[in-house]
Amino acid sequence: AHKAFVAKVAALSDADRKMHLQGAMKGTAMLKYSSRGRAVAVMFFRLSEDAETLNWAHAASPEDLKYGLMLETVVKVLPGAALARGSFAGAGPDSKPARRLVVLMTADQNLEVEALSEAHMEMWSVALQHVLNGRAGAAVAFDGAPATHR
Repeated sequence: AHKAFVAKVAALSDADRKMHLQGAMKGTAMLKYSSRGRAVAVMFFRLSEDAETLNWAHAASPEDLKYGLMLETVVKVLPGAALARGSFAGAGPDSKPARRLVVLMTADQNLEVEALSEAHMEMWSVALQHVLNGRAGAAVAFDGAPATHR
């Protein structure tokens, strides 16, 4: 199922991937879960302009992006009910598995979040997977030039 998701992202048009990436750079609110699977708070997440860092802050102060993770530490993006099998043990009855997203990192850590809509979950999962695909050799740039010549 994960390989199918990776292939789906790779098969999207440049315009579609760019739309998702730009949306992630503008940012959205998502419900962040703790490592024990409890909902912590609604946080505002934003992908950096260089697509190297995912930053977040409390939704009440979205410009105070004091938390972050370097995307070079991310090894896998697991979106939706079929793939996002994190702990989510403390998820309430209103939790929607289809809106969950798990970001697996190299240090045996996970970032577990739940988007506030399925459209936002799709945007984040495609944008983050596109960045990972770019590390594997596909250009993240959309101007036709290889990423190394931006």
